[in-house]
Amino acid sequence: YKHLVDLHEILLDAINHVVKNPSDLPSWFTCGLTTLIYKNKGLERDAKNYRPITCLPTAYKLVTLLFTDRVYQHLVDQKILPPEQKGIKRKARGCKDHLLLDKVILERTHGNKRNLGVAWIDYQKAYDSIPHSWIVRVLKLYKVDPVIITFLETTIKLWRTRLVLHHATGSIETGEIYITCGIFQGDSFSPLIFCVALFPLSHILNRAKLGFRLKKNRISHLLYIDDLKIYTANEEELQRALQIVEEFSNDINMSFGLDKCAILVIKNGSISTTNIYPDTPKLDDDENKAYRYLGILEGLDFHVEKVKKATKAEYISRVRKILKSDIDGDKTMTAICAFAMPVLRYTASTYTD
Repeated sequence: YKHLVDLHEILLDAINHVVKNPSDLPSWFTCGLTTLIYKNKGLERDAKNYRPITCLPTAYKLVTLLFTDRVYQHLVDQKILPPEQKGIKRKARGCKDHLLLDKVILERTHGNKRNLGVAWIDYQKAYDSIPHSWIVRVLKLYKVDPVIITFLETTIKLWRTRLVLHHATGSIETGEIYITCGIFQGDSFSPLIFCVALFPLSHILNRAKLGFRLKKNRISHLLYIDDLKIYTANEEELQRALQIVEEFSNDINMSFGLDKCAILVIKNGSISTTNIYPDTPKLDDDENKAYRYLGILEGLDFHVEKVKKATKAEYISRVRKILKSDIDGDKTMTAICAFAMPVLRYTASTYTD
């Protein structure tokens, strides 16, 4: 579209028309194509071993991109965007900002022999769980442009996709499947509205006045899209914070994947046992236990040697895959810089030993 300059005015008129009159949209506009990619592990006949990748019509992505910029600017102007949510924050380092703050908290706790309650929360099928009614309601709550909300209310009922599975002798394709819950993955607007749907949780946690103190600041949680980490001053506060998260999550029909959550309680700088949420894994019986948070292994502190070893192995594995491929010399170096080097850069920029 960007190179078809003569069509820009016509395209703009068409976009303005469908935005104001979403009922005039053609049926193909809200239909995606989802390809199922095998993860190279587990049984091939087991659906959970496939990763769905959805491609949406370019025209739909163009319209929702305009919405993304408009809604994001509204959130910034009205000071609605929580500082704890770095998944959609522009001009920020995202995961790295969170990991550096996380490192400071762990070092202060261990070095100054302080108390700390920590919980890593993993939502089960987060993108697929959030109700459409809540998405619309929260956009109205934050006074997003009514034209955008009306467009979304109309198109959200028409979201659908077809599943395609390619195999050795051909492919299998389903008919159109309506998306009755969750977000329409494949465009820039979906991650934004998903995060907006979780904004009230950040505001509730902040109003509860829980959290770990760093000088005059109180840190109660960090969010990266749906990766949530809770910080509290002690075990009792941690239980209260988890109850808040659980109640909010239940209200919007999202549930924890308990096997991927974890709890850690530190007293006087050392790991302590805890009985809160008995079904949730604890990092309390072995200081070598670790939880992978935003790609980094951590517990009482960052597991530096484990991370170095894992990073080295992953880097070598990626380089070998590239070298075994049929691409030529120049493209080999480009592939190494694009596919292998980020593994080293991400870890090295987060911390040094």
